[in-house]
Amino acid sequence: MSFVALRMVDARSSQVHGTNAVWVAVIALVLGTGIWSMHFVGMLAFRLPVPVGFGFTTTLASWAAAVLVCWLGLTFVTPLNPSRGSVLVGAMLMGVGIAVMHYSGMSAMQMSPPIRYRPVPAALSVIIGMAASYVALRMVTQLRATARAKRVKQVGAACVMGLAVSGLHYTAMAAAIFAPNCISRAATDFDERSFVFEIFIAILAVLGLALMAALVQTRKEARIRQNEHSRELSLRSNQLVASEQRFKAAQEVAVDPFVILKAVRAGTTVADFSFDYANPAALRFWGATERDVIGQRFLSRFPSALANGLFAVYARVLADGVPTTVEQEYVGDGISGWFRITCVRLFDGVAITFADITERKAFEKLTAIMLDEQSRARELAEKENVTKDAFIAAVSHELRNPLNIVLSWVEVLKRTAASSPSTIDNALRRIEDSTRAQARLVNDLLDASAVAQGKVHLATQPINLAELVRLSVADAATLASKNGITVRLETAHTCVVAGDEQRLRQVLANVLQNAVKFSNHGDAVTASVECHATHATIEVKDNGMGVDAAALPHIFERFAQADTADPGRFRSGVGLGLAISKRLVEAHGGTIEAFSQGLGMGTTVRISLPVTADSHVGKSERSADYF
Repeated sequence: MSFVALRMVDARSSQVHGTNAVWVAVIALVLGTGIWSMHFVGMLAFRLPVPVGFGFTTTLASWAAAVLVCWLGLTFVTPLNPSRGSVLVGAMLMGVGIAVMHYSGMSAMQMSPPIRYRPVPAALSVIIGMAASYVALRMVTQLRATARAKRVKQVGAACVMGLAVSGLHYTAMAAAIFAPNCISRAATDFDERSFVFEIFIAILAVLGLALMAALVQTRKEARIRQNEHSRELSLRSNQLVASEQRFKAAQEVAVDPFVILKAVRAGTTVADFSFDYANPAALRFWGATERDVIGQRFLSRFPSALANGLFAVYARVLADGVPTTVEQEYVGDGISGWFRITCVRLFDGVAITFADITERKAFEKLTAIMLDEQSRARELAEKENVTKDAFIAAVSHELRNPLNIVLSWVEVLKRTAASSPSTIDNALRRIEDSTRAQARLVNDLLDASAVAQGKVHLATQPINLAELVRLSVADAATLASKNGITVRLETAHTCVVAGDEQRLRQVLANVLQNAVKFSNHGDAVTASVECHATHATIEVKDNGMGVDAAALPHIFERFAQADTADPGRFRSGVGLGLAISKRLVEAHGGTIEAFSQGLGMGTTVRISLPVTADSHVGKSERSADYF
């Protein structure tokens, strides 16, 4: 009976329409009848040395008491999550009621003299009844909340309840004291077999009705749950269809291409993907139709994705489930450009959206180039500022020195009015030299200004290059001899070039003076002229201080000067001579180069000029643009 009651509790707790008071009453009827049946069967099993009977009214009242107290106890645990206090109160009422049922059932024997009870066992039986009731009600609430192995737990709970009620009964029987020679007034006309049969039929009827009610209710609830499940599935299906329709509607107007790829596996390895969906934007981008794409293998359509690592990105997202966004250049399969690709994992595939960012990448590249050019321009401007400051300082120094010399000799002449002719001649020569040096500096500055404007005028005529070099070497040798340096012409092939004689002499003077300036006492500077089929070559060699490899590419730049520890000697000038020479040579259609093995290894300057076969070219003026 306890098991049937617990099954009915489970059936009631699964109702979807709330608590049913009638259903609770039926459960109380089954549970109370079961408790009373155990008690009464135990009473029938009890034997006294005198005939024993049971009064019908009192027996019926004890049964009603058992049903009533079970109903009261169950009402306290009707809520889905009753508190422990509610369960405890229900258990106390139920335990007291069961004790009342038991002792009223024993009074139905109508013993004379009356039955007496030992206080301690009697009280213990009441406590056992309360404990049994608490255990029963807690099992009701626990079984209602559990879902796993419910049938096994119901059988176990029914056994616990049966043992608890049996314990109450036999504890109460142990408390009873029957007087010697007592009699049962209810034994008159009492047919035990007939009474037991009637009780058994009644119990079976109650049990059958309860089981039928539980079965009907369970089937009803199963149909209700099935209908609700069907409605829920239908609702979810409709929601899924609506969601798919919204998704497709959104993809119809989406700007960015979107595709879904389904994994194609070889064992546990992803060997490829197949196209499961492609939105119109993707189809337009590829210039394909849905029939051309859906179901096609990914690597068959885009084999380059295997080489550039894009396939590996998709496979990794499918494996680890981490959404990934990459910016990658794709070249191949009829596609060329940069793309921003986002990939997320689906159940057995990946969803991919991509956008063409080629223009953005081109803009970023252009921006980087512009920033780099700005940086270089800024560095160049800063370098030019430093060079300008150095140039101003050098020009100031070079202009001041000749003027100081002139002023000094003027003062000498003033103080020595009656100076000797030799002193006067020396002063005049020094003044003349200083004036010429200042004039050369001014000419260099004027030439630099012409170079800065990008134009220079050449008076072109046929020139015997060997003779021109011989005169330039002679001029340089006169000045170099004062420092113990020899300047000589080693080879002088006869060559005729078309050019401006004064400008070419200026170039040779700059190169030879530069070689002398960076040579040491006792060194030799050599010059040579060689004539070839199309051009003539002039080489000026010295074995002086040489040029560092890092500085060699810059010696023809404006204001470039040697870095040496002897500024008094090597830092004279403003660094314009070689720069002007380079522009003048280029204006003649030639080239000028410098070679050096390093510091202390000397320097070679090579000038190449085009030759002319006609030595009778008339004198003419021409202007050449150069930079």
